[in-house]
Amino acid sequence: MKRILNIVNSLDTGAVENWLVRACEAVAAKNPDWKWTFYCTYGQRGRLDDRASQFGAQVVYSPHPVGNKRSFFLSLRAFLRSHHHDILHCHHDIMSAAYLWSAVGIPFRRRIVHVHNNQAELPTPSRWKRLLLREPMRQTCLRFADRVVGVSQHTLAAFLKNEAPQPPRDRVLYCGIDAQRFRVETDPAAFRREMGLSASARILLFAGRMVPLKNPLFVVNMMKTLAHLDASIVACFVGTGELEEKVARLAQEMSISGRIRLLGWRDDLARIMKASNLLVFPNIEEVKEGLGLVVVEAQAAGLPMLVSQGVSEEAIVVPGLSQILQLATGPQHWARRAMKTLAMPIPDRRASLSQIENSAFSIGNSSAGLMALYEN
Repeated sequence: MKRILNIVNSLDTGAVENWLVRACEAVAAKNPDWKWTFYCTYGQRGRLDDRASQFGAQVVYSPHPVGNKRSFFLSLRAFLRSHHHDILHCHHDIMSAAYLWSAVGIPFRRRIVHVHNNQAELPTPSRWKRLLLREPMRQTCLRFADRVVGVSQHTLAAFLKNEAPQPPRDRVLYCGIDAQRFRVETDPAAFRREMGLSASARILLFAGRMVPLKNPLFVVNMMKTLAHLDASIVACFVGTGELEEKVARLAQEMSISGRIRLLGWRDDLARIMKASNLLVFPNIEEVKEGLGLVVVEAQAAGLPMLVSQGVSEEAIVVPGLSQILQLATGPQHWARRAMKTLAMPIPDRRASLSQIENSAFSIGNSSAGLMALYEN
């Protein structure tokens, strides 16, 4: 029997948490005697709590916010000392150093730092604290962790600062998706009716957090050009974040509010992707995406994509579906490229899904990698 503790923000809507719960669920089905705990640093319930409970996991909420550093540290250490676990799996990049410090002197068979992003951000408004603490915390992760796991080769390389990986400590584990969701038949016309669109409407899809890194305002600027080129094109935004109101306000200023649909967070992204015509992924290029799981999902849906150089090229499994463009070429160029892509024949969606199912991004292969991480 193994007792596994995963430290996460919360079991809510993030791509990491969705993958983690599904992967642990798959591992639990093969190892029913393993015990699972999720320690949520946000201290609040998430949408996936019940799903985790269904495979026997315990969900624990931090009694103190991370910002209250001393109380958070002491309460986490008290929990680690009073609840025995074999494996400590930290999912917060360099912030995982704080959890490793909390675990000093507490016996674990394995301490894992999982690197999901390239920003290496710390939850403090002080720029000087971020600069001063970043490298010591990175070094803590490298010295105290038995395994340093990147979600992609380039994410691991960035964390190691391009030093040679040291096996068996350093490795890559790709997040996986449940491809079965993309086998469910959908009715694109029904989705358009729900959105108040005509049956002939063509949908540009933005899916992700509505934050500057994801660059949703770029899509609104694309729509300003597309509004003059094709009256049937509409943009749907799936996600939440600080830029939601700004997207709506910019669309209103451009007099294209009728061409914009803000859908918030949705549990039926697979259905929406299969009803859409084009995914636009304009991530900022200065900080490359850790992986870009939404790009993998779009390929499972057989959805053509325009993506920036901010995407991890490791996420491109079906090259014929993606066009990688520079953001510097501007939204007008992207809009014209969108028009050309929409005029192309519809791709073979079943073939695209099959490629994803046979790749490292299938939930089966990904959960097998997670199980090996715990077993070896």
